[in-house]
Amino acid sequence: VDSDPLLNQNYQQTAVHELTHIAINRAYRDVSTPRWLHEGLALHFSYDLSMEEHLILSWAILSNSLLALDSIEQVNSFSRRKARIAYCQSRQAVRYLIKRYGTGTIPALLNQASRQHSFGRALDSAIGMNSAEFEAAVRAQILADYRYALFFAETWLFWMLATIIFIIGFIATGIRRRRKLAAMAAQEQDDSDPSPQDTPSDQA
Repeated sequence: VDSDPLLNQNYQQTAVHELTHIAINRAYRDVSTPRWLHEGLALHFSYDLSMEEHLILSWAILSNSLLALDSIEQVNSFSRRKARIAYCQSRQAVRYLIKRYGTGTIPALLNQASRQHSFGRALDSAIGMNSAEFEAAVRAQILADYRYALFFAETWLFWMLATIIFIIGFIATGIRRRRKLAAMAAQEQDDSDPSPQDTPSDQA
């Protein structure tokens, strides 16, 4: 299902990824685990954060393409680009949970969901946020972490932005210089014109 050549795959990462899905399904077979949590955990345990992921999220922010976590349930029907955003956001949601509440919050959350038969209520019990509040917090963290990642990673964007700033500065300096010269010329003209008091009156 991956477009990359078969022999270029990292089979250790793939194995850990799929085994994570299997472990969650076997340990919490009675829990309707959200797809974002499933994929986020599988990615968390099998892959390191990469610059590619930073760029995907930064482009998604720039193009206003971040997804609602609930929509990731349909990831199998997404385009490749949209699916990559979905996977990155899933990992970021899990990263947010672990970074803020610790690794133990994941089994605690799934155990609560098993007891309460509701992932939404379990989320509220485990971290004190409902689904909407959690999604808003994750989105805010993604924006804070990756809004400007694109400009630091893509050097051509940096140089293009620097060139644009230089050109704007050059034009603005030229305009200010011309205005200053015009003002000086006008001042000199005023100074060279005789005032009414200096003009001799007509002799009778």
